[in-house]
Amino acid sequence: MSDARANFVRDIFLYACRTRVDIMPFVSTLVDLLNRQSADVPDRPALRFLERGEVTGPIATWTYADLTMCARAIARWLRSQGVQPGDRVILLYPTGLEFIAVFFGCLMARVVAVPAWPPEPPRMARGVAAVEAIARDCAPTAVLTTSAFAGFAAAMAEQLPGLAALRLLPTDAVAATTDDVLPVSPDPTALAFLQYTSGSTGSPKGVRVTHANLLANQQMIGQAMRIAPGAEVMGWLPLYHDMGLIGNVIQTIYVGGSLTFISPMHFIERPLRWLEAISRFRAYVSGAPNFAYALCTRKAAGADLSALDLSSWKTAFVGAEPVRSDTLSAFVDRFAPHGFDRRALMPTYGLAEATLFVSGAHAVDGLVVTTTADGPPVVGCGPAAEGVEIAIVDVERRVRQPERVEGEIWVRGPIVTAGYWGDPRQNQEEFGQRLEDRDGWLRTGDLGFLAQGQLYVTGRAKDVLIIRGRNVYPQDLEQVAERASPAVRPGCAAAFAIPGEDGTEAVGLAVEVRQDVDDAALPALAEAIAAAVSGASLASVSRLLLLRPHSLPKTSSGKVRRQPTRHALDQGEIAPRYQWTRPTGRPTAAGTDTHALCTALRAAVAERLGCAPAAVPLDQPLDELGFDSVASMELLEQVRVLVGVHVPAELMAEAPTLRWLADAVGGAPPEAPPVRSTTPATKAPALLLDPSWMDDF
Repeated sequence: MSDARANFVRDIFLYACRTRVDIMPFVSTLVDLLNRQSADVPDRPALRFLERGEVTGPIATWTYADLTMCARAIARWLRSQGVQPGDRVILLYPTGLEFIAVFFGCLMARVVAVPAWPPEPPRMARGVAAVEAIARDCAPTAVLTTSAFAGFAAAMAEQLPGLAALRLLPTDAVAATTDDVLPVSPDPTALAFLQYTSGSTGSPKGVRVTHANLLANQQMIGQAMRIAPGAEVMGWLPLYHDMGLIGNVIQTIYVGGSLTFISPMHFIERPLRWLEAISRFRAYVSGAPNFAYALCTRKAAGADLSALDLSSWKTAFVGAEPVRSDTLSAFVDRFAPHGFDRRALMPTYGLAEATLFVSGAHAVDGLVVTTTADGPPVVGCGPAAEGVEIAIVDVERRVRQPERVEGEIWVRGPIVTAGYWGDPRQNQEEFGQRLEDRDGWLRTGDLGFLAQGQLYVTGRAKDVLIIRGRNVYPQDLEQVAERASPAVRPGCAAAFAIPGEDGTEAVGLAVEVRQDVDDAALPALAEAIAAAVSGASLASVSRLLLLRPHSLPKTSSGKVRRQPTRHALDQGEIAPRYQWTRPTGRPTAAGTDTHALCTALRAAVAERLGCAPAAVPLDQPLDELGFDSVASMELLEQVRVLVGVHVPAELMAEAPTLRWLADAVGGAPPEAPPVRSTTPATKAPALLLDPSWMDDF
């Protein structure tokens, strides 16, 4: 396309956005959408997967014609396997092209896709339990996956009976042919897929997302983000979550653009790969949670950024966790010399129950930050998307709150989904609420206020913490704390979110201890509680307060009030007996000698857990010590700096202990990755390193 024609097409699109004209007026389902793009731009690259995460590495590319052909083959094959319209099928795939083809194949076959993350080391038991819970909820006809994972599940049938009981169908042998008939498009109101938003407690909840929901949300995203037809998009977010699937994959196809993507593991291993891909492929739009911007800023220190050019990046959306102005300001300061324009920043708000996108706006004049009468500064997440209503509600009185007065965020519009799969009680509590004589309101469970048309998100009514994009339930942390020592009073612990030092939320914990506990024993008690919670919850405690009996605010029925606890501690209204904070400081030297490396690694782990190095076991898997994906990759980076040995991220999929890791690294030649043996049949294929940190985007 010539430059003049491209500019003309862009002008038409922007006019359509200004006048609220849908650029896809004759498309009513995602199947129609893909078929139309395949007919209009068959040879345009739809997907580019950087297989090693590097712009200089191998790239797997599919055109729109390729994607459509593969999806149609999957649709026909599903019918041959007895999978009928309306059946549910769980999708267990690593990041890559195959997942996307299978997802669209399910849509074409009118089969309900259920994206999930594959169980793998080092959290196999937890992963299997999650898949089993989803299967119990949605009763799938089959599980679609790779041959490698199906073989592993068969070999481990005795150890993993729940997984073996499911019908696993590998799809990597399905051949794409040109004689596949054009599928019949489903009804726009039909269920497209189930988006599960399960956390660490309770049963998983599958959000019922329809084709109509998706297309309405796609139009809103395109308008708000000003994405022109044929735009370049870049992403690393997990494909099985709404932000990666709807915000990256489906939005790209909606505008007939090209998506370049890498796996989340490769991003966490080296965050600057994200920015390098934006620079190399001239991406117009890309985004991530707040913590990703903080990671890139931190990792840029000392890095060679001379080839980085971010001038093409016009929409940098931020969502999925609290947006922090200091994080984004630091990002702008660091990358403005490399072409990044602060006006590209776009704080957003959304949730799976509203398909994905609810509000957002570019920070044209800088980030919009304001406060309530007595609250901290909050970043504005833009006005409601076109066609969406937002109300701030006093839940007790069922009335709207005035401007700048905090309440629960309620949402109404075509993006509100059809509720949870098989959960009428929860549907009644959250969906179809009535306000001011109008039905159809969704209770989001989030807190916020409106000011001059902007939405400001201030917290969560349900007290859920979001640590690096992963939901962490406070009751889990509190239960572990209570069991850590008999000195802790039962039912007297409160966990809450506090600002983290790296742009994310961190864990704060307050516990009451028995009156007869001696003051001299409090430091050791605090370390024991912090280590126990960090190890059990995969979320390290940053601040721990030991309180006297009857200090915690509680309801009349005896339930701990977490947010009032945090507020009272911040205001000095509760005086702790002892306050502990996670120590800082890093080991600075080590040799390749295994013992010296063990000592250094032990010190690094102790720093994160907030305990003495001697208390860190050398033969306990790192995930059991509380190491999530980000922490694991940072530990590998410390190894590289300490001993000059490159350690591939895949080693962390082996469920390493510190001793095992030190042995593996100590035996590797400097600056070369250790040779990895062929994966035996009884070992799970390496798929994605702990993707649970992206839960509930």
